[in-house]
Amino acid sequence: MDQRAISPVQFAKRASERTAALVHEDLKMGLASLATIGSIAPLIGLLGTLVGIWDSPQPQYVYRHLSGKLDLFDGEMENAARELVRQLALYQGPSRLRTCPPG
Repeated sequence: MDQRAISPVQFAKRASERTAALVHEDLKMGLASLATIGSIAPLIGLLGTLVGIWDSPQPQYVYRHLSGKLDLFDGEMENAARELVRQLALYQGPSRLRTCPPG
């Protein structure tokens, strides 16, 4: 028998080892990226938390600003309604104007 000839079992074993080595290298390539992502993820989460805390007063400021504008608008509408009633009373005369109970 030739010294170079190997048994089918040895051939299968070597093929299996070569395939395992190739698969191992393929799997190993993504580990560095995974480690980097795993290291950075908590820092990005912390950054998001800090940004959220930093921006939290902004909606309160917007609410207060819009609430003040709404109060001002309500006052202007009430004044306009009173002026309209006064003008109608002058136009129609005091005898024709009925007063409505408040509220």
